[in-house]
Amino acid sequence: MQIKRVIVIVLDSVGIGELPDACTYGDVGSHTLGNIAQAVGGLKLPNMQKMGLGNIAILDGIKPQLHPTAVYGKMAEVSAGKDTTTGHWELMGLFLEQPFPLYPDGFPPEVMDTFESAIGRGTLGNYPASGTVIIEELGAEHMASGKPIIYTSGDSVFQIAAHEEIIPIEELYDMCRTAREILRGQHEVSRVIARPFIGTPDKFTRTANRHDFSVVPPQPTVLDALKNAGFMSYAVGKINDIFVGQGITDYVTTQDNMDGVDKTIAVMKERQESGLIFVNLVDFDAKFGHRNNPQGYANALVEFDQRLPEILAALTPNDLLVLTADHGNDPTFPGTDHTREYVPILITGSNVKPGVNIGVRRTFADLAATIADIFNLPTTTHGESFMSDSLFNPDTASIAKVQTQIATNPAAIAGLIDHTLLKATAKQEEVLEICAEAIKYNFASVCVNPVHVELVAETLKETAVKTCTVVGFPLGATTTRDKAREARHAIKNGAQEIDMVMNIGALKAGYPNVVYEDIAAVVHTAHKRKAICKVIIETCYLTAKEKVTACEIAVKAGADFVKTSTGFGSGGATVADVALMRKTVGNHVGVKASGGVRSLADAQAMIAAGANRIGASSGVQIVRDALGLANDTAAEESDY
Repeated sequence: MQIKRVIVIVLDSVGIGELPDACTYGDVGSHTLGNIAQAVGGLKLPNMQKMGLGNIAILDGIKPQLHPTAVYGKMAEVSAGKDTTTGHWELMGLFLEQPFPLYPDGFPPEVMDTFESAIGRGTLGNYPASGTVIIEELGAEHMASGKPIIYTSGDSVFQIAAHEEIIPIEELYDMCRTAREILRGQHEVSRVIARPFIGTPDKFTRTANRHDFSVVPPQPTVLDALKNAGFMSYAVGKINDIFVGQGITDYVTTQDNMDGVDKTIAVMKERQESGLIFVNLVDFDAKFGHRNNPQGYANALVEFDQRLPEILAALTPNDLLVLTADHGNDPTFPGTDHTREYVPILITGSNVKPGVNIGVRRTFADLAATIADIFNLPTTTHGESFMSDSLFNPDTASIAKVQTQIATNPAAIAGLIDHTLLKATAKQEEVLEICAEAIKYNFASVCVNPVHVELVAETLKETAVKTCTVVGFPLGATTTRDKAREARHAIKNGAQEIDMVMNIGALKAGYPNVVYEDIAAVVHTAHKRKAICKVIIETCYLTAKEKVTACEIAVKAGADFVKTSTGFGSGGATVADVALMRKTVGNHVGVKASGGVRSLADAQAMIAAGANRIGASSGVQIVRDALGLANDTAAEESDY
């Protein structure tokens, strides 16, 4: 896998439906995207629609896609809280077990008296409010008295609003630093925020000189791991404030969403080193969610969607783009606070298989685990990497690497072989025998009929050899539902790899959509359960054009491999077919040669043509030939 940069764009507060524990937070019924879509008569976001946004949840105006261009799913938050800091920390792998304190009745005297004494003046406000509303209510009095306006919200925040001509920016920042030092221990809010504004009492306007003074993350995040390993960790927007610079190698602030997009694209073009570009676009939350403005929120989503093609165009072949959020803020919901919701996740890039449904993730920290996986970082994040979902395509150099490795070390061919026993008369003792052979020679997998999966999985459970089985075998003529059910039961019994036979008849009859749906159902079933899926196209029955079409459909459906044959058709693998299949799928999908591969010469020819997996019942003979042990049992016992 050749991913060198990950670009994570947080669409601040763009939630996608209440979490199971929303009742604890008073957020039952919240659905930021869904309720906005209903309120405005349908969202029009064609670029995110193509990526698969409508495949994650039912959204008015957003159609689910038969062939999404991105990987899609949603993530749950396990940390206690629904604020910006908590959400971003969890995205980077840090869980918060105790929520930050909230102040629905304002801050207590021990906080306010200490703060007023420290800054040498009184204050106004000290109650939960919308930032724009409170400066309208108290702005004139503030200008007359010089007292800063203090307010909070449903977030754990201590906000200080001041007119820039009454309290200069640097003095306001000093007040925030003072508050940050006071607000420790039981009153340690997640952020102290400077909220400067300008204008006159009839028209106050908040400026872009906002600054967040956050709590320092109590433990290292994946940002620290990136920085310590020498990778770029570039922050755009308020990311640097949220993490107090911890784990950040460089940063740039932004004025608004569109300035954030501009600066993100600029950084993508200017900074080509490996690492992370971490972006927050705050307007969705600050300007529209907290102000109960669904139409404004919808407009902001449209504005971002219109800029998305520019972001996609700036991606290099080695980039990974992730769109997600940090919490919800349903502008149609009572109050002006964040809402406890799932967040969407859309992932795209040249190294990613389009259309993979990664389902409902247990934690935002799965993103951190994925970043750690990509850069091989020593991190203790508790998430589960998306890489385990067969999300990423193989290394674009892997085919050449395999070919070179086999040429220099023929014995390495064992790691490419699915040791196979699929005959109808197979007995339990024969199954156990091939398991023992697979363990001895380090084969990639043992491939058996579904009836033997449980036995094989139990036998191989302490080894690196995978358990493989077949679905819809050997005709491909069972129903799609039956194939998916068969795959599901096989995986439940321990299968880690599924070789399915596509609907050959539908392909021959010219029904590509039927073929696609057949494959996609099994691929989805496999990937959801952490298994991979190989699609048998049965080349002996297909014309060259049909072989190409079959491979293209399998790739679109998210298959991990295309496979030549069942071994039960009128012919097996040929070098020409393997070469055609490799040319069609490129270097991002595996090719398995199976059926009639009986010798080392056969296997080497298939690998030279582009195969990176071999299905064979003669695996032992192939490896013995590679080791030079065909007629030397004594040498086998002593040297291998």
